[in-house]
Amino acid sequence: MVNLDQGQPFVDEIIDLEEFAKAGKVPPVRCRGYRIRIGKQTYTVTRSIMTGRELLKLADKTPPERFRIDQKFRGGKTKHIELDEEVNLALPGVECFLTLPLDQTEGYSSRQQFRLPEADEEYLNVRGLPWETVAEGGCQRVILYS
Repeated sequence: MVNLDQGQPFVDEIIDLEEFAKAGKVPPVRCRGYRIRIGKQTYTVTRSIMTGRELLKLADKTPPERFRIDQKFRGGKTKHIELDEEVNLALPGVECFLTLPLDQTEGYSSRQQFRLPEADEEYLNVRGLPWETVAEGGCQRVILYS
């Protein structure tokens, strides 16, 4: 189905953003909905623009002020999303979102001198475990706190 009323063709299907990102495809701006992953849970939304606060509420992370949300892109890059910052789900490369409860370590910037496998990073982040990766003297170490 094509609807040219707003200048962009309308795609009458639910777009899985993670699949599109991993395949290197650009998601359509207008579609029936987007399937997004927040942590391990998937959700279907009908808007291409959402705020960090809306994403946290969708994932039942309330009150949103007690959580952090990061947007993960293809290739492993992440970006912190502020509560009232708008996120464009139709941008190429958007894979998923990670949440982290804020606690006494808020404001602490951890060292990330090398990357862990994606599943390991997500495991640590979803559980709210503070961690760092450090490379010293030819050795790579993962430091877990708490």
